[in-house]
Amino acid sequence: DKPIASGPYQIGPVDFGKTITYERRKDYWGTNLNVRKGTYNFDQITYKIYGDDTVRLEAFKAGEFDLIEENVARKWARQYSGRKFSNGELVKVAFPNPNPGAYQGYVFNTRKTIFKDVRVRQAFSLAMDIFEISKSFPKEEKYSLTDQVRRSSRSVCANFGEAYRRTKYPAHFVSKLTDCDAESTETEIWIKFALECNYINQDDFIRLSSKSQEVGKLLGHMINNPEKYLK
Repeated sequence: DKPIASGPYQIGPVDFGKTITYERRKDYWGTNLNVRKGTYNFDQITYKIYGDDTVRLEAFKAGEFDLIEENVARKWARQYSGRKFSNGELVKVAFPNPNPGAYQGYVFNTRKTIFKDVRVRQAFSLAMDIFEISKSFPKEEKYSLTDQVRRSSRSVCANFGEAYRRTKYPAHFVSKLTDCDAESTETEIWIKFALECNYINQDDFIRLSSKSQEVGKLLGHMINNPEKYLK
């Protein structure tokens, strides 16, 4: 049974797990109140239900519904882009809110040696960026691209960690850094594939590539000057 309510809308057709429609009540008791005039102007409001945020955003971009609210800064900055945003078919508007919001991000313990260098932190940040942006890659690319770029970007960080544990042994230290460098180069190639396949835009490509290149510079310096990093 539909619940009894006293608001301006009542529940109409429901397709469980997919949509729910609210219909404006003609007998709404507050229609003529001063504080209600000019509001509740739509006869019907339909909400579509999506169990996955990525699917929901792509459905919005495809025109399946008219309005979407976003409060995740990362998604707002990186995922609301494309042809329809550029030509004005979709409009991205920020509504200022003076109330303080919750903190969004991750924090490094820079008291640990491995995280003291900003470029090491950039390697971790790059891996996390790739993880988030690759969520929108097509399903058919799961094994050929998505898993590959996630694995290589994370391997850079993992090999960094192993290298710092081997600073007492110069040859092993440099060997792990060489593995890092190889994984870093592989990551750059996968990022280029993502661009050429139109899975990421030019801005995302430049941002990810710049981070990857900074990591590469650090690795090059460490490989060529290992004595500066050895205990």
